[in-house]
Amino acid sequence: MLCMSMHVNIHAQRLCVFLAAVNATRSGGVLVFDDMVSGSPTRRAFDEVRASGAFASVRCTENVPFKISRLDRYDETNVREQTMSWCFAWVA
Repeated sequence: MLCMSMHVNIHAQRLCVFLAAVNATRSGGVLVFDDMVSGSPTRRAFDEVRASGAFASVRCTENVPFKISRLDRYDETNVREQTMSWCFAWVA
């Protein structure tokens, strides 16, 4: 796929992924996207697709702290702290 070429920047790659997801989903279908940190290349591409009118509705949740279990690892603690952002988008 041309969009996944090594010569295409990460913004263009993410844009292609979002457009492919929209095109593969029926109207009214819900897409869930993670790693939607505000200002990141992924979020900028998502916002560009959103501005094009591809989504009928969008709901994003940002900067939620999580404690992820590390029970099978040996570390200072048995959890890893991570902040996550995600979006739900209903296809137009």
